[in-house]
Amino acid sequence: MSAPSPLRGPLRAGRDPSSAAEPQVAYATHLDLDWHVDFAARAIRGVATWTMVARGNRAVFDLRNVQVHQVAVDGNSCQWAVQEHHAELGQKLVVSLSPAEKTEVRITYTTSPDAMALQWLEPSMTDGKERPYVFTQCQAIHARSLVPCQDSPGIKFTYEARVAVPNWATALMSALPNGDAVEDGTQVFYFRQPMPISSYLLALVVGDLAPRDLSPRVRVWSEPGVVGKAAFEFAETEQFLQYAEELTGIDYPWGRYDIVCMPPSFPYGGMENPCLTFVTPTLLAGDRSLAGVVAHEISHSWTGNLVTNHTWEHFWLNEGWTVWFERKIKARQAGNDLYYDFNAHVEYPGLRDTVELFVEQGRPEFTSMVPLLGAADPDDAFSRIPYEKGSALLYVLERRVGRDAFMAFAKDYMKEFAGKTIDTQKFHEFFVSKFPAVGGDFDWEAWWGPGMPPEDPKYDDSLVTDALELADFCLTCEDDAEATAEVADRVEAKWTDWDAAQQQVFLEGLLQSKSGAALKASVTEQLQERLGLAEAQNSEIKSRWCYCCLRAGNTDIVDTAIAMATSVGRMKFVRPLYRELNKVDAARDKAKEAFKKNKSNYHPICARLVAKDLGLEGDEKKPGLTTKQIAVAAAVVAAAAAVGFIVLRRRS
Repeated sequence: MSAPSPLRGPLRAGRDPSSAAEPQVAYATHLDLDWHVDFAARAIRGVATWTMVARGNRAVFDLRNVQVHQVAVDGNSCQWAVQEHHAELGQKLVVSLSPAEKTEVRITYTTSPDAMALQWLEPSMTDGKERPYVFTQCQAIHARSLVPCQDSPGIKFTYEARVAVPNWATALMSALPNGDAVEDGTQVFYFRQPMPISSYLLALVVGDLAPRDLSPRVRVWSEPGVVGKAAFEFAETEQFLQYAEELTGIDYPWGRYDIVCMPPSFPYGGMENPCLTFVTPTLLAGDRSLAGVVAHEISHSWTGNLVTNHTWEHFWLNEGWTVWFERKIKARQAGNDLYYDFNAHVEYPGLRDTVELFVEQGRPEFTSMVPLLGAADPDDAFSRIPYEKGSALLYVLERRVGRDAFMAFAKDYMKEFAGKTIDTQKFHEFFVSKFPAVGGDFDWEAWWGPGMPPEDPKYDDSLVTDALELADFCLTCEDDAEATAEVADRVEAKWTDWDAAQQQVFLEGLLQSKSGAALKASVTEQLQERLGLAEAQNSEIKSRWCYCCLRAGNTDIVDTAIAMATSVGRMKFVRPLYRELNKVDAARDKAKEAFKKNKSNYHPICARLVAKDLGLEGDEKKPGLTTKQIAVAAAVVAAAAAVGFIVLRRRS
């Protein structure tokens, strides 16, 4: 058995290192929100009323660049103070109170125009080009810039909300709709979330949105010009839900499963907000070949939203389990269990690249299954590690105990921890209690620690052999016109017979050479001429093709790669594209200039991380505000002060 690594975090979660909250002293159980969405000021003016259980004499909330105007406890003025906490983690709001089984803390506040949780889009950045748009992204620790809260996944609460928006707009939240009305000439929407959630699952989107029903419990939303494409692409959602219910043994617990197809700047493939999944428009391939991302987000309804990692150091319990369930759903849909292994082959090869990148950056601790975060922003550790290393562990355990036994274990796990939070130690203890012979003779420490998995998961390769063998042939051919023409002939003959996933496996084979041979620029030139991959509509194929050409030294692809990096906001593509461009002498300066020019179009999370990747951290970290926007924001605060909205703080 391996010894514990100093590069991993504790298996038993203690106090959340990413939060200033003190739940052992006072913790939240319910939230009432009253929000006014102000597009002109790029701000939300709000009142957050927290119902809390207080064991001590204070409550501590996380916040980041939020202007707190007033705090009251049970309707009475109180002592409170905003204090510095940590540069990466924001500030903390400390509120004095008395011990009680139920106490209400009412916080009146305004968000910052550059709040990390919010992206405000000008009309030009939307499909319709006529109306502005705003959406939130609170994972991992950005809810604190949206509302003062105990921003830790280990603290769950129910919530209700009232959201006032312009008359032309529709508001949606990670909750069940609870009516709408016009009040004093303003459009108001009401929501309720009766299931306890963590703060990272708070979500809001406001824009010119249109719906399409896919089933009695599934609806897709998007801008009117996109909603038809989205309804076609995600038509299998109800079927995915039913498969997930069979696999987990638990009926879908959140009532509705609605989807919003977001504007291009959305930074992730999807976000599993309860009742309202956000998905990227990069999934709109026109053939449903990328709709499997919805299966991933659906799986989160159980693994993540229902059974939740206690802190971000245990993120693999959200994502590793979710990848495992997602691939089971896809295999069920295909009617072939080997499709689990096939889908793993598409994504697993990139795990080694991720491990090598973190080591190169001097952050080997982020390659641990349970990373040692300390005071680092969890976004800095976000990678394939919890997804692919976590799911590989579950796959290996399944192989050890047998498929049927592990499926039964998965259902027991869901039922045991439903509605709770969990850490790695609890998972380990639960597994060993079910399989003492296997669990007691397994090198757990080698899995929890840094680096690649200690054993190859040995995914079945029978469905990928053809594509990988052809990729190896491409890599080992001679660098002359006759040889490259033969390569192009063979690939062209196969390409149209393969589905999109097989095409991705082939391109991954070019990127992950088993023979050690390097892809030749002449081969990429021939394949581009025959197949036109730089113009592919499938974003997974197009991005991989860009990586292939850049690594092969085919600089004809530079403009295509920059165009893709600047037209989408999904970090899965944007960050690797910029990193690959940054390695090419002929592309480096051009890529940096393109990023600087387009920085304001990216989500703040994406812009901050790409700046790090390109060595531009000294530049402004977040999209800047125009003089007009700063003036409008200042006017809002001044007007609020004039009517007594802002009061002097009583400090403890």
